[in-house]
Amino acid sequence: MDIKKFENFKTDLVGWVNVKIDNQIYIRMARYVPALDRLSKGNKYNLAKKIDILSDVDKHLESKKVSLRDKISIISILQYLKEIRDERQFNPSTSGFLLEGFLATLVYGNVTNDYGIADITTSYSELIPLVYKADDPEGSNLRNLDFQIKLYKMGGDIKVNFTKLCDYYVICLKGTDYISVHILDGKRKAFGVNKNDYYIGNFARKIRGTDKFMRGEEAGKKYIVIDTNKLERENSHVRKLNVGNLDNLIAKCGDNIQRSIKSVYDHLSNLHYDIDSILIGRDKYRKPIDVDTAADNANKTIDSISIEVDNLKRNL
Repeated sequence: MDIKKFENFKTDLVGWVNVKIDNQIYIRMARYVPALDRLSKGNKYNLAKKIDILSDVDKHLESKKVSLRDKISIISILQYLKEIRDERQFNPSTSGFLLEGFLATLVYGNVTNDYGIADITTSYSELIPLVYKADDPEGSNLRNLDFQIKLYKMGGDIKVNFTKLCDYYVICLKGTDYISVHILDGKRKAFGVNKNDYYIGNFARKIRGTDKFMRGEEAGKKYIVIDTNKLERENSHVRKLNVGNLDNLIAKCGDNIQRSIKSVYDHLSNLHYDIDSILIGRDKYRKPIDVDTAADNANKTIDSISIEVDNLKRNL
């Protein structure tokens, strides 16, 4: 685990979740997903239900029926999403890959990694989030469900791969301090049959004066053009994930838990410096220090961590 350095801690709690963008990110994030499973009440593979919980976070944080651990897990997942959204070192394409992994982790799906039509896939029929009903309700003939994922800034057009229709298209649009999530039905059961408000074609840009989609082809793949302004304006089923008020969300868990979390991480940061002092002979203020004093400081910090962990346990 990477311990944040002393100077990287602020008076607030932004970054209190130990988020590191690497190939282990989804393994760490997966620890928090069972909280969403419990709150989704039997819909653990249902992407829309999971997104609903994250978008209605205030309701769950204010509920006395939701455990404090589950509340912290919800905030932690939003912290992962915020880090993915804000990650500066990645280009938009790589950010999209990170988002694919995030959404797949929520519902125990898989990222395809083959640059094909779908970005994530699952074999669980329960994942179907909207109006589509599986042909086999008993689940004895489960088939893979395909999801194409897009992450863009607000405004403008998005080219959506339409060479072969996916079951669902998840279009995420970045606002100032939130992400709009649109889960759209790609197949609508044979075009025109069982028409529903979720159909992706409802938000495609049309050729002026016609009902035909604006479409094209790149690198041998066909696409249609989605008007994101129309999507934001007309999709009544949009979910908003607010990633700009995480400190306020943490505060709703209670002052005691907020102080305990901060204190534990502050001491962990100090321990990092104590260990560095043993190795290099200088303390965190760059002053010379002998190895015995540095070791004694480290042991005292460890004792403080133990006390704060006990406090955190009591607050939970």
